[in-house]
Amino acid sequence: MAPEKLLPEGTLLYREYEAVMPDDRRVTVAVTLDDLWDGSQAAADARTTGAAAYGHILLVDGAESEPPMVWTCDGAEARIVATPRMAGTMESGLRDAIGSFLLHFLAAVWQELEAIEDDAPTVH
Repeated sequence: MAPEKLLPEGTLLYREYEAVMPDDRRVTVAVTLDDLWDGSQAAADARTTGAAAYGHILLVDGAESEPPMVWTCDGAEARIVATPRMAGTMESGLRDAIGSFLLHFLAAVWQELEAIEDDAPTVH
């Protein structure tokens, strides 16, 4: 299935990453930044926890059978929420890769925001 068909409503930014597992299997992981005010239950839950940003993590290769994970960030800490079934069956290498991908994604978004801020005109 094409990744763009998997993206949740309210997606503002999307990046794809690829993990190579110990058995040489490749797993594609999509990370999104979503609109915190998009009206979805996931956005409402993120706001309730004090999140400054939130999004989804999708396993593109297995997306039809697994719901997306939700990530939140309050500015100091990032959290990933998976269904109990997914959390219990996910191999540790993939879990570690997803954590790394989220941190990379957040760092890249932060750099882009800083660049926009640096280019903004100064109002006197």
